[in-house]
Amino acid sequence: MDYRFSENTPFDFTSISSLFQSEKEFRLAWPSGKWPLCSEQWQEWMNENSQTQSLCLLMFNDKNEVIGHSALKRYKAPPHLCYLCFVYLLPEYRGTGASTRLVDQVIALGHKKWNLQEIHLLVEPENSRAFSFYTRYGFRGLSAKMGDKMRMRKNINL
Repeated sequence: MDYRFSENTPFDFTSISSLFQSEKEFRLAWPSGKWPLCSEQWQEWMNENSQTQSLCLLMFNDKNEVIGHSALKRYKAPPHLCYLCFVYLLPEYRGTGASTRLVDQVIALGHKKWNLQEIHLLVEPENSRAFSFYTRYGFRGLSAKMGDKMRMRKNINL
């Protein structure tokens, strides 16, 4: 299948909100986010400031419908950690290779913009599907957790 990717700049909340049809699906992308979805919390989290940079990427199918979303948030202070976050794909596209394409694209964009050498993420231990995907993708668990979430890391070699 042909996919198209577009950076979500300026931030278009409508495109993201159309993805999440239930709280259960929303929790896959943002377990600690507030439901119902509201633009203020997304903008607050992704807003660039003196300490962070961010980017959001939308994924479209061949009918130009939004089918996925992912984002990066990079901290400007050393060691310049960058987190992959809000990775979400509509259920009917899961298990088709689309997730790999989505993550490939957002990491490549982050590398181009910020010369990323590594990327981090947080995953809920009970989200076994996501944990399995990230492990296959090359992320490795770190001993340090953040709250109840598992922290994972991957070197970027583009």
